[in-house]
Amino acid sequence: MVSAGGRKAAQEEEFSFDGVGGVKIFGNLIPPGDATQVSEIILCHHGLWADASFPPFQDRLVRSLAREDRIVIAYDARGHGRSCRDSVTGEFRDYFDVDAMVTDVTLALNFVFSKFSLIDRKGLRTVVVGHSLGGYVALRAAAGDPRISQVITVSSPMSFHVVRRVAPFKDFMEALIVDIPQRIHDGIGDKGPISIMKFRARNAREAEKKFLSAPPIHDFAGKISCPVTFLIGEEDVLIEIFDTRKETREVSAMIPSSSIASVPGEHAFLGVEDILGRLIGKEIGEKGKEWLARENPANWPRKE
Repeated sequence: MVSAGGRKAAQEEEFSFDGVGGVKIFGNLIPPGDATQVSEIILCHHGLWADASFPPFQDRLVRSLAREDRIVIAYDARGHGRSCRDSVTGEFRDYFDVDAMVTDVTLALNFVFSKFSLIDRKGLRTVVVGHSLGGYVALRAAAGDPRISQVITVSSPMSFHVVRRVAPFKDFMEALIVDIPQRIHDGIGDKGPISIMKFRARNAREAEKKFLSAPPIHDFAGKISCPVTFLIGEEDVLIEIFDTRKETREVSAMIPSSSIASVPGEHAFLGVEDILGRLIGKEIGEKGKEWLARENPANWPRKE
C-alpha cells in the first residue's frame, strides 16, 4: 500500500501523554520514513462528540497526509473516546474542558518533539488541523504556542454564542442530547458516564456550560501570527447555529495571511473525505512554501 505522498504506508503507533489535570490522553501517530529528515508535524484535532477515528478524520484522511518527512498525529481529546481516565488510577473522571484542550495541544507537541528528538531541529513546521471544536482549539493554541506555524480549521465556530434565529433548534438539540440523557442517567442512579457518540461525562449539563462559556476567537486573534486557512463546508447546516460564516469573515480580517474557502460537504464531510484530504494537503504545501520564503529558507531541507 502506497500513500498519496509516494511512500509505503507506515504502521500507525498508539501513544499517550499526560494531559492537564491528570487525564491520560491516547492517540495514534504515523511516523516519518526517516526521523532524521523530519520537516513537518501535522496534528489533527477532532471536534465535539467525536474521536481521532471519527469523520472527517478517519483513517484514510489522516493517512493521506503521511509523507517521508512528516509526523502525523491524531488523539482523542479529553472527555472523548480513550481519553477519559485518570493517568494514575485508570478510573473514569469528568475531564471535558475546552480551556484544558488548548493546553493539551502544547503537551502533545512536547511529546512529539521529545520522542523524535526535534527540540533543536531547524526549519521545522508544525501544522494543526482542527475540525469543528478542534478548529477553535487549534486557533487558541496557535495564539499561545509559537511553534505552531500554520492552522487549518474545518467548519469551525469562532465562538459558541447561539444566534437568535436558530435558538429554537438549539433548545431542541439541548433537550435531546443533554437534558434527557442526564435525567435518565440520574434517575437510574448510573455510576458510569453518559455516552453521547464518543463523548463521555457524568454531568452533561456541566460540560455544556464549559463549552458555551469558552471565549470567542476574537479575543485571541491579535496574537495569531501564523498563516490560517478557514475551510467551511458548503452544505454545513450545523455551523449556522453559531453564525460561523459571518464570524469567520470578521476573525479572518484580524489575522495576517489568512484565507477562507468553501469546500464540498456537510459537517462530517461524509463521502467527500478524499476531496477534503487533498484540499488540506494542498493548503499545507502552499502555506509551507510561503513560510519557507519568509521564515527560514537557509535551514529548510529542500528536495528536488
